[in-house]
Amino acid sequence: MAIPPKADPKLFNPATRGITINTDASFCPETKAGGWAVYIVCDDFKIQKSGKFRGTIKSSLEAEMKAIGNAIVILLLKKELPRFHFVYVNTDCRNAIRDIEGSTIPLGKRIN
Repeated sequence: MAIPPKADPKLFNPATRGITINTDASFCPETKAGGWAVYIVCDDFKIQKSGKFRGTIKSSLEAEMKAIGNAIVILLLKKELPRFHFVYVNTDCRNAIRDIEGSTIPLGKRIN
């Protein structure tokens, strides 16, 4: 593949095949507050972000799903995103995995 002039070779790196997203969230049932953390990694970059959710959270599942949603948004907003063939999402919430795999509605509608 020819690289266009003045282009960053990393953007055309055929070895960049996958991106791994690691997520975690916390939820306090008494205060309805929650927090999230994501670690996104591939051959070309690493991103670590965390924060407190705005507003109230209804459940630990909602917190985990929002953490995954935040990671996807962070990844898609990255400038100069390299080409990739797949994204691995690691989470410790089995129900979030079940909901994503069995979802018949767009993921964004579940997260927002």
